[in-house]
Amino acid sequence: MFDPSTGVLVAGDALRTTDGLTGPDPRYTNDMTQAAASVRRMAALDVRVILPGHGAPLTTGTAEALAKLAAHTDTTR
Repeated sequence: MFDPSTGVLVAGDALRTTDGLTGPDPRYTNDMTQAAASVRRMAALDVRVILPGHGAPLTTGTAEALAKLAAHTDTTR
């Protein structure tokens, strides 16, 4: 869920911040290609705060971290 008026993205299990910003855990993700596409769509938003399903909220460097993750997301799994 994304609120464009505040830039807050409630990402749930789509993003994690337990060890930097990462995508979903492949052990629990049935379709990594779809998950990678979701990360790229999130990176296109004007995100200022990420509330992940696991880990602390990301409040600084958010857009940059999300863009970097999207650029390096593996779509071949």
